[in-house]
Amino acid sequence: MGGQTGLNLAVALAESGVLARFGVELIGASLRAMQLAEDRQLFKETMTQAGLECPRSGLASSREEAQAVAEEIGRFPLLIRASFNRFQCG
Repeated sequence: MGGQTGLNLAVALAESGVLARFGVELIGASLRAMQLAEDRQLFKETMTQAGLECPRSGLASSREEAQAVAEEIGRFPLLIRASFNRFQCG
């Protein structure tokens, strides 16, 4: 299985210790590489530490917060996209 579902399952199983308990090895990408790619803030920090330039960005949980981030960035083009938190319940 591939795509986001496969990625989510692989990360959850590795983080919970299930893969280690049954001697399953991730191939193709390490758990750390998957975590860095999925977490936008970790990805940005990694790129910055590597000396790579990243677009200005911010996090918002409401329309008002998104508007404040847009004003802080202060220029176009401006992309606002929805996201999800895989640890969010309810």
